[in-house]
Amino acid sequence: ARAGEAPTPTLLARPRQAVQWALYFPPVLEQAEGPVGEASRLLARGRVDAARRLLEQETSPVALALKAVVAVVLGETARARELAGRAAATAPDSAPVQVALSYARQAGGDLEGALAAARRAVTLAPGSAVARARLAELELSVGRLDQGLDQARRAVELDPNNARARAMLGFAHLLRFDLDAADAEFEAAIALDQADPLPRLGLGLALIRRGELVAGRRQLEIAVSLDPGRSILRSYLGKAYFEEKRAPLDAGQFALARELDPNDPTPWFYDAIRLQSENRPVEALSALERSMALNGNRAPVRPTRELDRDEAARGTALARIYAELGFQDSALLEGWTATTRDPASAAAHRFLADSYAALPRHEVARASELLQSQLLQDANVLPIQPWVAESTITAVTAAGPVAASPYELHPLFTRDGTSFWFNTLGGSNDTVADDLVVAGIDGRFSYSVGQFHYETDGYRPNNDLTEDLANVYLQYAFTPDFSAQVEFRHRKTDSGDLEQNFDPDDFAAQERRRVEQDALRLGARLRLRDNAHLLVSYFDIDRDSGLSGTRPSGAPFTIDEATIADATQFEARYLWHGRGWDFTAGIGDFAVDSSTTEVFVFDFPLPCLLPSCVDQSTDAVRHRTVYGYGMYRFAGGGRWTLGVAYDTLEQSSQDIDRLNPKLGVEWPLADGWRVRAVWFETVKRALVVEQTLEPTHVAGFNQFFDDANGALTRRYGIGLDGGLGPVRMGLEASRRRLRLPDLASAPLEYFVRSESLYRAWVHWSPVPRWALALEPSFEVYDNPESDDSGLLTAPPRRLETLTVPLHVDYHHPSGWRARVTATFVEQDLEAAAARPLNQTHEDFTVVDLGLGWRLPRRAGIVSLQVRNLFDESFLY
Repeated sequence: ARAGEAPTPTLLARPRQAVQWALYFPPVLEQAEGPVGEASRLLARGRVDAARRLLEQETSPVALALKAVVAVVLGETARARELAGRAAATAPDSAPVQVALSYARQAGGDLEGALAAARRAVTLAPGSAVARARLAELELSVGRLDQGLDQARRAVELDPNNARARAMLGFAHLLRFDLDAADAEFEAAIALDQADPLPRLGLGLALIRRGELVAGRRQLEIAVSLDPGRSILRSYLGKAYFEEKRAPLDAGQFALARELDPNDPTPWFYDAIRLQSENRPVEALSALERSMALNGNRAPVRPTRELDRDEAARGTALARIYAELGFQDSALLEGWTATTRDPASAAAHRFLADSYAALPRHEVARASELLQSQLLQDANVLPIQPWVAESTITAVTAAGPVAASPYELHPLFTRDGTSFWFNTLGGSNDTVADDLVVAGIDGRFSYSVGQFHYETDGYRPNNDLTEDLANVYLQYAFTPDFSAQVEFRHRKTDSGDLEQNFDPDDFAAQERRRVEQDALRLGARLRLRDNAHLLVSYFDIDRDSGLSGTRPSGAPFTIDEATIADATQFEARYLWHGRGWDFTAGIGDFAVDSSTTEVFVFDFPLPCLLPSCVDQSTDAVRHRTVYGYGMYRFAGGGRWTLGVAYDTLEQSSQDIDRLNPKLGVEWPLADGWRVRAVWFETVKRALVVEQTLEPTHVAGFNQFFDDANGALTRRYGIGLDGGLGPVRMGLEASRRRLRLPDLASAPLEYFVRSESLYRAWVHWSPVPRWALALEPSFEVYDNPESDDSGLLTAPPRRLETLTVPLHVDYHHPSGWRARVTATFVEQDLEAAAARPLNQTHEDFTVVDLGLGWRLPRRAGIVSLQVRNLFDESFLY
């Protein structure tokens, strides 16, 4: 009650620096008599005030150690370190003092120091179950699962009736997916100490992992009742309520968790996902940005590399919210940044794979990011959509079956069960498509089975396309450190002439294309240490393709062509994440053997003998690569990337031995702004399955475009991005110089082309329901050697394209959403002399409209999209 005001209910709680598994006052003594022993027993039951009264007059080192632990749990970090330091100076050979010192150091963010103190405690008292349980806790906290399991087992052997040791052994088994053993240990710990919320938390998580969500949630409720002032417990309970779709109970728990510990990023993170699932992405964006700002407060429970991973996970979630708001450039930047912060983040790589679907000529990068995500992921129920793995899909992008997956529809808890994903699309020109995936998890085994179908008549004669894809993906985690996977993919494509040649009347009326391909992939991930991974991928591909009805200009015959190709692709990549710098290196060996048969079909009867009417040829492509990238992180947030790749390529008349340097820098400026710059070179690989484990970008600039095989490219660029309050903005300029091989020439010749890209973006969310995005870009394509070819199919000499899209988004908490996009385009073309065009300038504006409804209880999304709302005619 305040003077002059009516009394109001207020939550009385002390914010505390959370130590993850110290859910109440942790033990530091085995057994002790007198006031110190009694104080220790009182603390074990949370009776801090009574314990402090007993300790007020005590000055022994052990009493100081107990006082330090009390200060840790109450968030008095400086006092805890001072008390523990005095105790250690007085009695450096006391195991209880070293245990208390480990808690004090951990509270201050010094995990390595905490580990050192716990190890010294074990050295001083090898028979102490308390000391070994504490060491097990810290080993598990930093991801050293084998060491944590070993110490927890020895603690239980020393004292089977030590509840803390039993709980630690339960967590050690849980983190290794050994659920039966984890259940047994947690239940034993509960029987030994029913006041301890820790084994209740562990048992609840184990039950949820089995798919028993209701039973697991009940255990979390008991844990909260035993320690109602614990922020992290309420975050987990809110998470369970969210999975049960029990609003507003989930929001209530997240709010309580924030009040109990305003410095904990966890409830903000979970609440952001809740808000996004309720069609409130602008509010979710604010909550997630708050979570990212608080991420450093987890230093007491996470080593530096784990904080980087936490930040990458939050960055990936932020990128997904950006994408939902239509902030495409901000989303891509966050995705790139997340993979830089944590190259081993499967979620970050998967987000990039989804985001690249909206960008032209990024199919190689998209498929490669998916492959890296698959190899890095743990067992989960996320669907593997068949189209994402293919690099030459020509279906309509950014709508229906080729839109990024809304992962907020998937469970936050990884638990046994089945996920069903269905997406369908209908449109004009007899366009229909569907995407069906069933994914599941059972213990250490996970699977995904999917199919994709797309067909359209196209917008002109012989522009039809039918695409059918199917895949089966299986993964098994033999241990937390080793998992293996196998994937089978089938593709069948039939189409007419899909090329756009700047002239609407320039197409082949009879030409048909077909592709049938089977690909078998084997993959494995091995965690060598807590900060090092080894990825291995192997493909075996059979491809049968054909081109029929091709008629050279003026010729009295057509050409039917059939190619059979057998290919293998092997890659291995090592990732190491250290303090202040990262390193990755890899090797690749790619081989394609093909045979081609050409049959000349004349328009009139013509007697001819082989080989005049049939031409057969064989080809062998070999590409080998080895690469290494190092990234150094500065204290202020700057990053330098230095790498090199050595490529050898043999195909037809092209023989390459080339060293390709990579240089990138990201440097923070004032007020959250940063500058990025790159300079690198690449060789376009001649692959059948366009997927690679090599990093796809340097400092946010893509390396792998869908260029001609064997193309030699150099890219350099600079970017600036940041924000002013709720407005996010950026600028970027880059240039690519390409040398394209003419494989038919002898000796080999190269055509030189260049591509320049200038883009900017402004993203603004002025109020909770509205978002605006302006993303202009200007592209310049230069081909000065176009006239040298003398071909009627010669590309233009120069093409300039200005695109200015403006998105306005509206999201209502009831589930309704709307987006209006107006895109202005201006294009100027300078045609090749051998291929003049009647029209070389065009400018137009296209308006698109999208309406959608997020179904109740997160069941899905239904949308209606109208492209070119006012039926604008244009030549693009």
